[in-house]
Order: sequence, then structure tokens, then C-alpha cells
Amino acid sequence: MSTKSKTNSRSPRPKKAAKLPMFVAEPDEKPKHCIVGDEYVVQTDLGELRVSLRIRERTIVEMEGLPPREQFNVLLAAQNPAWVDKMPDLDATEAAIARELFYLAFAQWQGLRLGEALPSSD
Repeated sequence: MSTKSKTNSRSPRPKKAAKLPMFVAEPDEKPKHCIVGDEYVVQTDLGELRVSLRIRERTIVEMEGLPPREQFNVLLAAQNPAWVDKMPDLDATEAAIARELFYLAFAQWQGLRLGEALPSSD
């Protein structure tokens, strides 16, 4: 009788990172979360939230060391002050998803910009 384990020796495939839909210009119908130009756009029950993905160095310095929720509030205060008062009125899950997907949008958009700036390997 064999003592070998009958477990699957194949490693699971790594999951692909989620990507938000990206548009150069305003689409006729916007998904709930997307990137339009250089802005993260969210359709909420309280209206459309837009946050620029171009963050000033001054704002990044203010955000350093803060938890993600507070970082997002600093960003909103700098870019879209009207939404600072609206965020507490959003459904907690909707607000959390908006914050998380902002960071995904930022990484996705910055990655594209970095790729454009790097020299070709040809």
C-alpha cells in the first residue's frame, strides 16, 4: 500500500488583479466605478463622486501615517470638499468599497503612466 498523499500537487493559479473600466472621454453610460480621464468616478445614491488621480505631493505628505479612511478624507478635503460632509451619509459598505477601489484606480492609472514614461525595450 502506498503512503503517498492523494492531494492535488498542482498549485492554484494566481488570481488576476481586478481592473476598473477606463475611458478617455465621458462614456454615455458610466459603470458604478470607473476611471474617466484622470479621475476615479463613482455613482452613489448621493450623486456622482469624482476624485482626481493626480495627487499633489503636499496632499501625500498630509496623508502619511494616517489610516486609509483618514487618508481618503484628506484627499477629499483637498479635491472635493463638498463630499467630506456627504461621505458619512453613504451606506458604510458603499463608502468602504469606494475607498478601496480608489486605491485600485490610483495604482492602475499610475501603472499606465509609468509604463508610458519608461523607455522601450526594443
